[in-house]
Amino acid sequence: MANRRLHLPLLATALVAAPLCAAGGLKTLAPASLSQIQAQESLRATQAQAHLMGLRGQFGMDEDGGFAPARVLTDKFGETHARFNQTYRGVKVWGAQVIAHTGADGQVLAPTAALKANILLNTTPSLTQEEALATAVRDLAPKGPFAYAPTAELVVLPI
Repeated sequence: MANRRLHLPLLATALVAAPLCAAGGLKTLAPASLSQIQAQESLRATQAQAHLMGLRGQFGMDEDGGFAPARVLTDKFGETHARFNQTYRGVKVWGAQVIAHTGADGQVLAPTAALKANILLNTTPSLTQEEALATAVRDLAPKGPFAYAPTAELVVLPI
C-alpha cells in the first residue's frame, strides 16, 4: 500500500500535464527549423526592444525610460526570450527587467515585466567614480587585497 501512495502524485502529474501538451501545447521543433529561428535571435531581440519602447506608457514610463539588452535565448520550442534591463536617461534601474517573448511563428507574446513606474530624478552623479570607490573601500574596510579591481556603476535605486 505504501508504494501505491508514492506513485500517485507522479501519476496525477502525468495525467494533468499530458492533456496540456496534446491540446495546443508547445511542440519541440526539428533541429533544422530551430536553427533557422536561432539565426534570427538578434533581429527578434531588436524587434522586441522596439515593441517594448512602444509600450512604455503602459508600463508607467515616459520618454526618458528605455530598455538595454541583457541576453537573448531561443528555446527548443522556437520561442525567443529577450531580456532587457530598464533604464532611465540611459542609467540602469536596479532590479527592473522585462522579458519580451516571440513565438516560433514570429508572433509577439505578452512580456514578463518587473519594471519600476513613474521615475523622475536627476541622473547626474554627485560623486566622481574615484570618490565613490574610495568611499566604498573606506566603509567596507577590507582585510586584504581585492581579488579583482573594484569598479563603480551609476544606477537608479528605486526606493
